[in-house]
Amino acid sequence: MFGSEGYSVRGKMFAFVAKDGRLTVKLSAELIEELGLDNMVMRGSPMREWAVVPFDDGADRWRSVAADAYAFVDSITPKSDAAGAADAGRATDAD
Repeated sequence: MFGSEGYSVRGKMFAFVAKDGRLTVKLSAELIEELGLDNMVMRGSPMREWAVVPFDDGADRWRSVAADAYAFVDSITPKSDAAGAADAGRATDAD
C-alpha cells in the first residue's frame, strides 16, 4: 500500500513516512479538519481519511498524531482473534 513501510493494527495500515518525508496517517475526516492537517493527495485526488504531517512539525506532533491514528484504526478494525492482536503496531511492508 502506498509503496512505503508503515505501522498497522491487525493488518490495517495506520501510519507511514512518505517518500517526501511527511508522516502519513489514517484519521477520521473530522479529526483531520480539527487538527488542521492536509489530506494526502494520490493521483490528483485528496484521500478522505488520509492526512499528512510535515516533517518540520517535529517529533512531539508526529507522536501525538500517530497515537490518534492508531486509536482511530483500532476502533474501526474488527478484533477477530488473538493472532491478529499480536500483529498490532508491527512495522509492515506497505506495498
